[in-house]
Parts: sequence; structure tokens; C-alpha cells
Amino acid sequence: MTVLAGGAAFAAVEPHQTTGEGIYWAITTMTTVGYGDLSPTTTKGKMLAAVVILVGVGFVAILTGAVAERFLASEVEREAVEVEEELDATGEALLRELQGVRARLDRMDASVRSRRAFT
Repeated sequence: MTVLAGGAAFAAVEPHQTTGEGIYWAITTMTTVGYGDLSPTTTKGKMLAAVVILVGVGFVAILTGAVAERFLASEVEREAVEVEEELDATGEALLRELQGVRARLDRMDASVRSRRAFT
């Protein structure tokens, strides 16, 4: 949409430019190629160029982020599973240790009670 609207606007604000040339200019501007064969000469054309450049750079940034996310998502998911498994194993080990401590305390309590019963 930016290419078509920007190209049409370029042709409207710049003297002696066609819509086709405006679309060509918008494509080269959005992709930051900017061959220089077409460039704005009016203030409105320069302001339009700034908007088209920002939209183009923003689009490329979003596209790059989406592609990177595709590659990294499986890596992050795998690391999350590993961390979860490690936490589960740690939790189970702590639970066993607490059960052992509880059993020792129960034996000590029983021992103390049995000694009190004899005295």
C-alpha cells in the first residue's frame, strides 16, 4: 500500500513525474536502495520521502524480527523444556530429602517418647 500510495503522491507533488515513476521511486526508497535517478525536489516530496523511508525501514525491521523469531523459537522452547525437567528433578530430590528428614525426626520423637515412658 505504501508503494502505491507513495508512488501516486510522489507523482502528484513532483513536477513532470508519472505514477509509474513514482511507484519505482517508492520501491527504491522503501528498500533504501535509492539509485538517485529519481529524487524529490519539492518540500512536500522530501517530507513524503521521509515517511516512505520510515515505513520501509520499519517494515524490514518487523520482517527481520519475525524471521529471527522463527529460527530462535525452537531453541528457546528446547531450553525451556530442559529447565523445566531440571527443576522437576531438583524438586523430586528435595522432596526425597525432606521425607528422609521427616522419617529421622519421627524415629527421634519415638525414641524420646519411649525413654520418657520408662522414666
